[in-house]
Amino acid sequence: MNRIKVESQDIIEAFESNNPGITYFLNRESGEVIKVAEDFCPDETISGIDYFSDPQFIRIPKISNREGLRIREDYLTRIKNEDLYDKLEQTLLGRGALKRFVDILRIYPTYYKDWTDFKNQAIIKIIKAWIEELDIELDLVTFTSLEDIIGQDRDV
Repeated sequence: MNRIKVESQDIIEAFESNNPGITYFLNRESGEVIKVAEDFCPDETISGIDYFSDPQFIRIPKISNREGLRIREDYLTRIKNEDLYDKLEQTLLGRGALKRFVDILRIYPTYYKDWTDFKNQAIIKIIKAWIEELDIELDLVTFTSLEDIIGQDRDV
C-alpha cells in the first residue's frame, strides 16, 4: 500500500469546488493535487500527461449540494445567537442557499472562523471515507511556508 502526503487545503478545495469547468486529480505517487481545466489537451502541454486516462491520477470527487446542505444544517446546531440562527436557517431555503449561508457568516468573524473549521473537519471526514476505497494511505499535512514544504522532504 502506498502512503502519500497531501496538502490538506488543496484536497479540501478539490472536494469543495463547484466549478463545472475544473476537474481535480490526486497523484497517487506524489500526493500532489492537480487542477485541470475543461479545455485541457495533453498534446498541448509540456508534460503530455492525460490525467483522465493515466492510472497514476485519481479523479477527486466533488461534494454534492445535498452534502453541502447537510454540513450547513449540522453547523446550525452550534449557533447560540438566535438572530444569527434564524438568518442562517432562512438562507438554507431555495436556490443559492450554500453561498448565502457563508455570506451571512462573513458578517460575524468569530462564527465565520468556527464555520470554516467545522466545514473543513466535515470535508476531511468525507475525504477519509473516499480514500479508504483506494489502495492508498493518506497523511493530510498543512504547509504554511516554503520552508514547511522543503522540510517535509528532508530526512531528519
